[in-house]
Amino acid sequence: MNQHEREMLGEMLRRLFGPSAPAVAEDQRPQRDALWARASEIGLVGLGVDEFVGGSGGDIADAAFVARLCGEYGVPHIFAETGLVAGYMARTLALDVGMSGPVTVAASSTLVGERGAGGDLRVSGEAVFVPWAADAKYLLAPANVADRHVAVVLARGLYEVEPGYNLAGERRDRVVVHEAVVDESRVGFDDGVVRTLRTRL
Repeated sequence: MNQHEREMLGEMLRRLFGPSAPAVAEDQRPQRDALWARASEIGLVGLGVDEFVGGSGGDIADAAFVARLCGEYGVPHIFAETGLVAGYMARTLALDVGMSGPVTVAASSTLVGERGAGGDLRVSGEAVFVPWAADAKYLLAPANVADRHVAVVLARGLYEVEPGYNLAGERRDRVVVHEAVVDESRVGFDDGVVRTLRTRL
């Protein structure tokens, strides 16, 4: 994306997120869902994520630009996690992250995976300080499987959410997972990349 295109994107984001946009409070879930849907329609959600993994194209600088403006306007959603972190993991590990909806990221995770009798991977454990876990459609988290560091992607129905907040009043939830069966397309093996994920927060 060149400078002119980024300026046009910035203006679009300011109209969507800026002071003149409708306020979206932490407890206004329908409004946050509508905000996400609008951002998705105009291609902002997957910006910086390769198209072959469900993104809108562009590079990490484009994703960082969106994340910066989200921070500037205090947008109560997980655009940065979806575009910057989940998108990077999807590209690097060839993971099916599920870019069709918000993806949150759990860096502080105690998830452990074991193979069942049929060879399927079952994951259990918990993660804390997860941004907006209740709003997410998918959770990306590190886990230990047979002494290896892996990244797993869990759909919303595979984990429970207990609400929590950080000192700024932003949602940082606790996630609990009980023997969730994870499809192999949503398991990424790369110790270096997963260690990076663990140190993200």
